[in-house]
Amino acid sequence: MADSPEHKFISEALDLALKIYSETRLLGLSEADRRSFDYGCLLLRDASRPLVSQVLWSHAEGIEKDIRSLIFDGGSSLKLYFVRDRIKNRAKIDEVLNAYRSEPSTKDLLKGLRIIPIPEGFDADKEAERQWMQKYLLESVSSDLLFAVVFGKLTHDDVRRFSLHGGPLGLKIAALQVIETAKHLQEHGPSFEAAVGSKGSPLREVLAMLGGIGLIMSPGFSTVRLPTLKGRFLLDLARLLTFERGSRTSWSPETKLILKHLRLEPDAGWQEELTISQKKASPIDDLLNSINYARRQFDIDIMENLDANNPVFHTMLALENYTDGPYGSYPGLTAALWNDPDDFVRFGTGPTDT
Repeated sequence: MADSPEHKFISEALDLALKIYSETRLLGLSEADRRSFDYGCLLLRDASRPLVSQVLWSHAEGIEKDIRSLIFDGGSSLKLYFVRDRIKNRAKIDEVLNAYRSEPSTKDLLKGLRIIPIPEGFDADKEAERQWMQKYLLESVSSDLLFAVVFGKLTHDDVRRFSLHGGPLGLKIAALQVIETAKHLQEHGPSFEAAVGSKGSPLREVLAMLGGIGLIMSPGFSTVRLPTLKGRFLLDLARLLTFERGSRTSWSPETKLILKHLRLEPDAGWQEELTISQKKASPIDDLLNSINYARRQFDIDIMENLDANNPVFHTMLALENYTDGPYGSYPGLTAALWNDPDDFVRFGTGPTDT
């Protein structure tokens, strides 16, 4: 039986939403074999995440089969299920999911699965409704997929707390950059202090703030500092803002989507003359100011290795930088430190794996 216009539109709208976000260069998007599913692709950021999606619009009797196909698909780590929002459909989905959750052998298979309800009355033949649905799916992809998993779960409160931290201007960006780009582990000692260009209580307070927000982490109770996926994303977002601030006269539409999700003022960052207190009141201006001072005061430039002609703001997580070398056998230091209980992607196994 041929798919309905609504069914086809939802898969096409998902593809467009992911392509819009990939224009930020904060993630990569590659084609992949969708196999028996309605849509398939590869999301590239920190790891290669195969994504598949299925749409349920007209055939409610297919819910159990759809969910089974999605969660047992060993070739994908992210699974989206777009479902026509009816009471009958919700009840069946709850029944099926509860059955899998109740079994220890299957509950972990639900990681990476996202159920996205689609308003029941959607009519793909009406242009106004198509426009509304495209916007709705764009926002759903942002909140339920990208910021819930792929972007390290960075939130408005995280950015705000980072902005409000005082201390020497530029130090928080400098410390985070040194930790993120190190070719070996960074233990809080003389070599780390020399790399950052700071020591004593200002640096200790910055490290405490970065750890408190979840931008860095330490295995066990050690003084070794490691970047988190959230910290890596904040730095990449900072690079994107810095690049656009120097090459445009306003943020790109795609960047504004990111700022909107983080509840950051989309017009901030473009005034030339601001006081320190005004910059502190604006997370975007504080971030740009911190980047500037990290370069001027600590000789640490987060844009140093960026290709201005083809800027890419995402990379794969180079685990070997942290798990190999002099600290490779550090107690509690395994690739599983980067695992997220809500993410099917596993960077490794070990005592912190869940």
